[in-house]
Amino acid sequence: MFEDAESVAESVAEARRRCTAGDPAEALILGRDLHWASGGDAVREAWANELLVMAYRALDRWSLAGIAQAHHRHRALPDVDVLMSRG
Repeated sequence: MFEDAESVAESVAEARRRCTAGDPAEALILGRDLHWASGGDAVREAWANELLVMAYRALDRWSLAGIAQAHHRHRALPDVDVLMSRG
């Protein structure tokens, strides 16, 4: 699905454009897909984080944007304790 790097870059640019224009759906979907399909590719991980944070902020979902950022920073961990319930 993401073999053509140029096509992926174009899709990211289009998702950014749409999100900035008020339609965050493409950024949310592509961000999620890139997150799971990045396979350790730093560029794709960065794009995934950028798109997810951008989309969540556009949707006024600030907590989810923060969770996406925390998950990106701590991606190598099996879980992120800061996000776990202490109850």
